[in-house]
Amino acid sequence: MLQRIINSKSKTFLAFCGSFLLGIVGMTLVQAIFFDGFKQIRSLVVYGAVSLLAAVVMIALFWKDKGARFWAVLWFCFLFGIVRYISVFPAQNNISTQNEKSMTLTGYVAVDPDVRIDGVRYIVQIINQPLTGRTYVKSNLYPRYKYGDVLKLGCDLTSPEQIEDFRYDMYLAKLGVFSLCQNPKIQKVDEGGGNFFMRKILGVKDGLAEQINRLWPEPHASFMAGLLYGYRGGLGDLQEAFNKTGVSHIVAISGYNITIIAELLMAMFFFFHIRRQIAFWFVSAGIISFVIMVGASPSVVRAGIMGILVLVARHIGRVSRPTNLLVFAAAVMTLHNPFVLLWDAGFQLSFAATIGILYVAPLFDRRWELVSSTLSAIVITLPLALYHFGRFSLIAPVTNLLILWTIPILMALGAIAIIASLLFFPFGQLVAWFGWLGLRYVITVVEWTAHLPFASFEVGLPWWGMVIGYIGIFFLYRIVKIKINKNKN
Repeated sequence: MLQRIINSKSKTFLAFCGSFLLGIVGMTLVQAIFFDGFKQIRSLVVYGAVSLLAAVVMIALFWKDKGARFWAVLWFCFLFGIVRYISVFPAQNNISTQNEKSMTLTGYVAVDPDVRIDGVRYIVQIINQPLTGRTYVKSNLYPRYKYGDVLKLGCDLTSPEQIEDFRYDMYLAKLGVFSLCQNPKIQKVDEGGGNFFMRKILGVKDGLAEQINRLWPEPHASFMAGLLYGYRGGLGDLQEAFNKTGVSHIVAISGYNITIIAELLMAMFFFFHIRRQIAFWFVSAGIISFVIMVGASPSVVRAGIMGILVLVARHIGRVSRPTNLLVFAAAVMTLHNPFVLLWDAGFQLSFAATIGILYVAPLFDRRWELVSSTLSAIVITLPLALYHFGRFSLIAPVTNLLILWTIPILMALGAIAIIASLLFFPFGQLVAWFGWLGLRYVITVVEWTAHLPFASFEVGLPWWGMVIGYIGIFFLYRIVKIKINKNKN
């Protein structure tokens, strides 16, 4: 078995990526169990770097021995995962070291502001010398600041802490934030900070939001904004209905969302007798354009990668063995941000949904591709969803099947209405009215199914319950696959 892995480039590559991910997971667990603060774990970076150098020496010494070289590279990848995780924690000159101090800081809004009903959340990149780092600022809805605005902040700096069972500190860490700006006094002093291209992209997005508000009333405007770029700030009670019916993913830019939309678009191309190879390039270009248009935030980029990953697996005709693609994608995204693997529920759900679509959906009749993809994604994400959110929706499969087919149509109508309204506003309004009909249909279905008896109920899973759940799903998958293969033979 081991020799077969060593002799196979594909399996060797998979082992190296898996070893890197194992290093990330191992260090994450060590940090969660044994370390209280960020500064303690950062002190280990020197030891990790020395170990990494020793692994490089081992690779050089055993290069001619294929078996020994394999183990040396495997060990290097594991250590590299550990060092990469440690390296993202703040250094001594980070503002996180100034905890429980009142300070005046200057920085620019580094991420598209998170607008909610009760206020706005800003992530501000500090440019005070010699301090560096990001801080998290909660402010009122108005005055409102945008990406790139340079702000002068009067802050009571504190460290984020765990809130009951919610690791709020690690939620912010995956955003690159290790400090909270409490009781902020904010003054805008300049603009033009950050990346020039990102400012332009987000400027287009702001114009898009303004035009949406002109074309649709609430909550339809917020719903359309959620479909087009993941806005969730103005849904109000409707958001709870989405959660109860298990369709909140349609207003969140996730890998699941993009993958389902990609599947629907591929099915539409197929219906019009357009070759799958040609459709692949059109849909891939559409996903990339969509990611750029909505701001190319890390979560959106990850979602786009997961969506394209499914398309690539379909395109190259190796749907039965997409493991290398999946693990490589996970390794690349984790290399960029080591916290997503265990601390980002969105990444985990997107990854699990992609596994369901790639592995489980092909077991069903291809004529029912949308149904099988939807149900497969729901089943595979269920243990994770119960662990993270503690809610089980009985009605989710039905609600998803009733509304998912409308989503690409609504997105297309939304985009056409916005573009048309910029050229000739009355024509844009006409297209928007047809879009309103579709939005009204989805809202009606969601509200109706959300009010059904026993539509959803609270049922949380501990981590070990989630593990048992996935073990059960794995064995059930193997049994079904073996039966299908026997029937084919």
